[in-house]
Parts: sequence; structure tokens; C-alpha cells
Amino acid sequence: MSKSGLFHSDGQPFNPARFQGELQEGVMKLATNHVEKVAGGILCPVHHQRPTVTRTATGWEVHGCCEQLKEATRKAFGDQD
Repeated sequence: MSKSGLFHSDGQPFNPARFQGELQEGVMKLATNHVEKVAGGILCPVHHQRPTVTRTATGWEVHGCCEQLKEATRKAFGDQD
């Protein structure tokens, strides 16, 4: 039995490392869903294609049919560089 009396939703005794991992994965899922939603609303004005955004170890990579689409996608996420 857990000393703290706390349990995970599956009934297992509370484990701080497990909780941290689950929390981080939950945050990444929410962020990924947001990225997909924003990117899905962008359309290349020249080629009429949508960008793809790939999750990496440090963030996301933007892919698209042309530099104009990639730049529009970056701006939609607030990247002004």
C-alpha cells in the first residue's frame, strides 16, 4: 500500500516519476492538437495545399509546398524571424 494513500486512476500506488511522465505526455498531446488545428487552417495561396507540422524532440518542424506556405505557418504560430 502507498504511504501517501494516493493512487493512479488504474488503482496502482502513486509513483511521482510515473505521474511526471503522464503529465508531460498529456501536455504534449494538448500542444500537438493545438498545432494540428492551427496548421490545418492554413492554405497556400499559390498551390492550395496545407502545411504539415512534425513533432520533434525539441518542438515542431514545418513542411510545405513552398517557402511562402512555410513562412505563413510560422507566422501563424507567432514566429517573426
